[in-house]
Amino acid sequence: MRTSNQKLEGNTIVNDGFKFSGMITGSTSIISGGYFVLHGTCCRDLFVEPGSVVYIHGTVLGDVYNRGGKLEVYGTIGGNLYRISGTTFVDENSMINGHRINSVESKMLSESETVAE
Repeated sequence: MRTSNQKLEGNTIVNDGFKFSGMITGSTSIISGGYFVLHGTCCRDLFVEPGSVVYIHGTVLGDVYNRGGKLEVYGTIGGNLYRISGTTFVDENSMINGHRINSVESKMLSESETVAE
């Protein structure tokens, strides 16, 4: 798995194993075969495509769209979280759109469910 703590300008596509603790100034798409561990910051939206795996421990300033991958949220999402397809877990200590997720809300989201709209 490759790692980086640099600033990446513009939009980014991840199609391999990538542990990231820097800043991405654009949107980020994790496509089939991508395995993304975010400890840094994504300044725009993040897209989880079918066949990908994403762990958010850091911050996404925009919205997060799970379109069919595996997504686990432990960090902060500044916008909304949309589960269109795939599996999504939201930890009780995460923050979404300014709201702390408590232990009652921590769960696997059902299809087409949105958190903190």
